[in-house]
Amino acid sequence: MRTISKRFSGLYLAAQQELERTANKIEQLEKDPECIMTELFNPQTDNPQFSFGFQPFLHSRELGYMDKLYLEFQKYLFGLVEEWIKEINPELEVTYQAEYGSDITVEWEKQPLFSFNIYTHEFWSRVEGKVAEAFLHQRIEDYKLRIRKLLIQKEKFQTYLKTPKLWLKEEKEARLKMTSSIWDYLMYSVLKTVLYYLYPEKTTKLLKKKLIATEKQLEDAKKMLRQTVIERKEKRTTREKLAHKCKEWEDVFLNEFKYRRRKRCYDDVTEFIRRIV
Repeated sequence: MRTISKRFSGLYLAAQQELERTANKIEQLEKDPECIMTELFNPQTDNPQFSFGFQPFLHSRELGYMDKLYLEFQKYLFGLVEEWIKEINPELEVTYQAEYGSDITVEWEKQPLFSFNIYTHEFWSRVEGKVAEAFLHQRIEDYKLRIRKLLIQKEKFQTYLKTPKLWLKEEKEARLKMTSSIWDYLMYSVLKTVLYYLYPEKTTKLLKKKLIATEKQLEDAKKMLRQTVIERKEKRTTREKLAHKCKEWEDVFLNEFKYRRRKRCYDDVTEFIRRIV
């Protein structure tokens, strides 16, 4: 029994020593906030935020304090981290979720720059890769193709206005390709021909209307092309600025703090797009 009692005493002594070590670290955080990122939590454990030294925050109500004190503790830690980051660069903004163990995200001019986790010692860039630019590039190519088709269509209507009989001929040929019934084709051809010769001014009016509609579509397509080109250029410029700023912090976290890079779910897609664009 004495041996068992000594074991229990040793266990409580070890627990007391661990709590004291953690308490000493916490007392020094305001003087050295970098310790929050480097020494406070052990990323080798399954759930660093729930390790033994921080159990008093999880059982705060049982100890006579307010419930969920661990959220206040995290808010305190993240506040110190935010002050540390802003001291280096006041232009940056720090955001995080009100959930114990959550990530910290740093933004620049409302754009996500990078995120990191002080519990698991992970860092990852939030800068968009070339995926967004690739989609814009495809939209530009689509608009260019549409413009080429509309230009051909515009030239056709301009030709039809000069030689309406050509329009009548091509309308009949198009109908023949569309229908499988020879009677349908003959009735359509006769009707078109009769209307063409009885009301030539209506044919001219119709062709002008179609030409105007085509020109309107062409102008809209050109406008969208210009806007998309500008958007792609702005995105590229913004991405390059963000990537440059992120690289500076990446060196700090990965090289100085020895964080590991967290792989994002779309990194493989980004790499694929990078190779083909």
